[in-house]
Amino acid sequence: MFKNYFKTAFRSLTRNRNYTIINIAGLAVGIAVCMIIFMIIQYQTSFDTFHSKKDRIYRVLTEYHHTDAANISYGKNVPFPMPAGLKAAFPQL
Repeated sequence: MFKNYFKTAFRSLTRNRNYTIINIAGLAVGIAVCMIIFMIIQYQTSFDTFHSKKDRIYRVLTEYHHTDAANISYGKNVPFPMPAGLKAAFPQL
């Protein structure tokens, strides 16, 4: 019985070759994109998981405004007096 189902499906796939190629290619691209998105999310959530209070970790960024361009960029480096200023403003640090 399954042999007849496979035979009918194979004949239908070979008869409609263009639709078969489009459907299989779309399915392959969809699965690949889902796997890539999963890998990116897994990578991004894997940082700082060994800390006991990982939900209380923050990252301080510097915002750069350029005068000649309208774009805003961000940097991971902070000015030298910033840590002392943060400790003075937030004593719990």
